[in-house]
Amino acid sequence: MKRIVLFIAAQMALVGASAQEYEYLPLVREGAKWVYCLQDSDAYNTGPQYLGKFLTQEIKGDTLLAGITFKKV
Repeated sequence: MKRIVLFIAAQMALVGASAQEYEYLPLVREGAKWVYCLQDSDAYNTGPQYLGKFLTQEIKGDTLLAGITFKKV
């Protein structure tokens, strides 16, 4: 039982030490891009059909509305 408690305490110490090195990177940042692949699903078919169409969204610039800054997508 003492070994289990010691093991858990050691693991918690290691997790706490590595958490200090974490650097926050925001998801919504200038120049971030998302690319979506469009697929069509048919109830009579065995699976989704690939349409070969892509939708790309990119964050460029910002705008100010009612004192709040919003990013443009």
